[in-house]
Amino acid sequence: MAIYKISRESISDQVFGQMKELILEGEWKPGEKIPSENELAQQFGVSRVTVRNALQKLSALELLETRFGEGSFVRSPDAAAMLSPLVSAAYINDKGLEEILQLRSMIEGPVCKEACRRADDAGKAELADIFRRMRQARDYLP
Repeated sequence: MAIYKISRESISDQVFGQMKELILEGEWKPGEKIPSENELAQQFGVSRVTVRNALQKLSALELLETRFGEGSFVRSPDAAAMLSPLVSAAYINDKGLEEILQLRSMIEGPVCKEACRRADDAGKAELADIFRRMRQARDYLP
């Protein structure tokens, strides 16, 4: 077994991670104004610069919208807005790919459930075939 250096997650990445979870888990609702930079800095016990860095990352992922003079607001869930930044999300930190896969599992499960609920017999057969092909492809992976 190889030994790897231990990396310390930056304070900004920790704040970003907690805020992202608040959004993805629905604690902060779409359209809701989040606390100000000053309030967040006080709540997290960090500087405003650290909070601002986390806010910029969340805005880059299109999870937040910052309005000049008004504050930052949680963006409404929109498939295009959520999926378009996924590739760049892998570059935000060392856990990018893991976070993308976690996000996909959070989105795809409920979407598939709803697709099955709404599908007619032909649609259900098509979904079953897609699932079968997906499992076959997975079995070929090393």
